[in-house]
Amino acid sequence: MITCDRCGKPLPAGSSKYLIIIQATADFDGFLGVEDFRYSSDSQLEKLAYELNNERGDKTMKDVFEKKALILCPACKKAFMENPLNQVEKDAYPNGRFLQ
Repeated sequence: MITCDRCGKPLPAGSSKYLIIIQATADFDGFLGVEDFRYSSDSQLEKLAYELNNERGDKTMKDVFEKKALILCPACKKAFMENPLNQVEKDAYPNGRFLQ
């Protein structure tokens, strides 16, 4: 039987439940400072390329993109949507960066 990923309540077939998909994507603002290149050399770039090639691909990918799916009961969905980061202040999102 499916259960709510937040509270553990059983969710029988046909009951109301919600699929919540959370996606985190690396945000690059397009800016690279001069100091990022000041000490660059071919040997440093080769070392970085070697490290990336020998690092596990799934770890490298999680640094750039990660996705999770949750099943929530109606009460947990409501609580999550009202305060997804579980912050104390209700108006904790001054920039209003929510997708509509």
